[in-house]
Amino acid sequence: MKMKMRAKGTIWHDQLFFILLAVSVACFGLTRFMQVRIFALPATVLLAPRAAIGELFTTMSALKRDNARLSELAVRQELDNGFWRDQAQASAHDSLSARYRFQKAAVVGRDPQTLVRTLIVDKGLLSGVRVNMAAITDAGVAGKVIEAGANLSYVATVLNPRFKVAAMNLRSRVAGVVGFREGNLLTMDYVLPEMDMARGDTIITSGTGGVFPKGLRIGVIERVDSAARGMFRRVDVKPAVNIAALERVFLIEAKDWDAVQRSRDEVREQPAPRGQPELKQLPESSQLERTGVTGRGNE
Repeated sequence: MKMKMRAKGTIWHDQLFFILLAVSVACFGLTRFMQVRIFALPATVLLAPRAAIGELFTTMSALKRDNARLSELAVRQELDNGFWRDQAQASAHDSLSARYRFQKAAVVGRDPQTLVRTLIVDKGLLSGVRVNMAAITDAGVAGKVIEAGANLSYVATVLNPRFKVAAMNLRSRVAGVVGFREGNLLTMDYVLPEMDMARGDTIITSGTGGVFPKGLRIGVIERVDSAARGMFRRVDVKPAVNIAALERVFLIEAKDWDAVQRSRDEVREQPAPRGQPELKQLPESSQLERTGVTGRGNE
């Protein structure tokens, strides 16, 4: 029995030997390309699971690194969001518009000589208007109150020789003082020759002086002299507000309710005598006292 099994084993080994020998001989007759393809296929099949597992581990490691990085970015973003939320809340609480009180007023009269130097508006002391309140529109600076009566006020526009405002160039931050020059143009004074000023630059209020808050549009530079006249250059500015077409303005002032109440009480306690003009003295530049008022009525 054992002899038979040993004989069968020997026959099987002999058969395997001859098979491998035949395959080897056949491979010698094949091209190198065919040899590579024949032997590469089993290797690919046998090594495919190992490659897949290796790629899986590589992908998992990359995902872990990405998750860690994204988690850090999310924390940073939340910190930034908290900071900006706090800043936005503080800005809303401390914004310019929140610190100023607004009084809408209609233009009811104009200086009849030029129609653009002085305006009469339908709000006065009884409405909380006081001298030196800024007059603005959505386009920018229109002027400031130069006299206030009980129910009417006079506004010197930016085209009034009595009007001056501290200003700066929005682009170059060069500071100066803007006032009326001639016609419908303003001038920015105290600009040295070496200062950076160019046609088309926007001129805004600088915030100094206490009447106008910082950042309101005054106008756009129309012309800059290439040469200085004396110590300074001439800078012509076109007003941002069309004074000739102005119908309404907003009178603004930093909130001071006690002072406003005192003004109202003074008017109520000392009423003007019957027949006496509401405004005791008209602006010299407007010529209204001598020529009368060009009124348009309440709007």
